Amino acid sequence: TTTSSLVGIDWVREVVATALNDIFDPKEIAKNAATAKLDGKKKKKKNKKKKNVDESAANNKPEEEEQKPKMSEEERNSVIQAAIDAAQPFTTRDAMVTPATKPEFGDYQCNAAMSLAKSAGLNPRECATKIVDQLRPLIQEYMEEPEIAGP
Repeated sequence: TTTSSLVGIDWVREVVATALNDIFDPKEIAKNAATAKLDGKKKKKKNKKKKNVDESAANNKPEEEEQKPKMSEEERNSVIQAAIDAAQPFTTRDAMVTPATKPEFGDYQCNAAMSLAKSAGLNPRECATKIVDQLRPLIQEYMEEPEIAGP
């Protein structure tokens, strides 16, 4: 049930930041993000336009790329620990609440799930569901039920 009280975007940002801090440990998110960055695993995009690419040309990478210096385990752990030590609680900026880009989306939208999902070890929809579940009791008197966009 909603009341006639009007809530602004600043209030929504505060509530989302509170929910993010209740759900996720900023230190764990920072650790996972740093680890992912150091591991450098990138998705390979399939080249649908050219199926018959010359294999020898595709395998010829510049020598600089192949001979990147490796980071020692001690250096790697030091970088990860620095990320953990620098982690701060989520803020209203991390909430990523903006006015909705399309009127059919409502008044506000929150894109935090897209940026947090990988570091939280979740897919974006699972991450969004956790956020909505945490928000529900905090906002039920002030606004309508949040909806998760996408497939």
